[in-house]
Amino acid sequence: MDLKGSTAIVTGASAGIGRATAIALAEVGVDIAITARTAEALEETAAAAREHGVRVLATPGDVTDRDHVRDFVAATLAEFGKIDILVNNAALHTRQRSLVEIGTERWDRVVAVNFTAPFDFARQVVPAMREAGGGVVINVCSDAATIPDRTYSGAAYGASKAALAAFTQSIRCEEWTHGIRATAIFPGETDTAMIGLRPDGTSDERRTVLQKPEDIAAAVVFAAGMPARANVSEIVVQSTVQRT
Repeated sequence: MDLKGSTAIVTGASAGIGRATAIALAEVGVDIAITARTAEALEETAAAAREHGVRVLATPGDVTDRDHVRDFVAATLAEFGKIDILVNNAALHTRQRSLVEIGTERWDRVVAVNFTAPFDFARQVVPAMREAGGGVVINVCSDAATIPDRTYSGAAYGASKAALAAFTQSIRCEEWTHGIRATAIFPGETDTAMIGLRPDGTSDERRTVLQKPEDIAAAVVFAAGMPARANVSEIVVQSTVQRT
């Protein structure tokens, strides 16, 4: 399906997979509305996307702030008149990863960013997609949802991404009659700033062989570009060179 002229929301678009996804969508002619907490970095993403001749709405904000979510979605609809694609990408990890180390405050924050925020965005966007006759919700999960590991994923991150994966399939089951599709993307180890938070670190040598944010962005574009008759339920993308 030709995506040119579509409109997409991408969260967490200031860096990493979010930035790569915003730019990849712009490359195929998608107008984008992007949000993240860091205004300067978000504007860098917007500038890179605009080089491809698309319209860009960049609004800094916290995805756990429900007022921001509501206002940002409303502004996107006011600017572009529609939302065809929602990419819930914003994510949070923590150095304290085990059950006894993480603490309740950090647990709540990880779950709020990784799981509750995608719920809030979907709640705001799905009615507009229904009215338009369809759309696609793409949730960037993680293989941590299915591969528990004390240092690689941890309790909060893994659990929140597993919940997001289940939520994705709930959207698909509930909304297909309205033409709305849903895809869960499960990136494996990816060369982003987040892996720098690992308690055991990640060597420069290891990072050279890891998949890049652009590889995950390509999966997002693939899922979004499928014909409306086809729903890609899940995509797993892993680095060829595995951890040993």
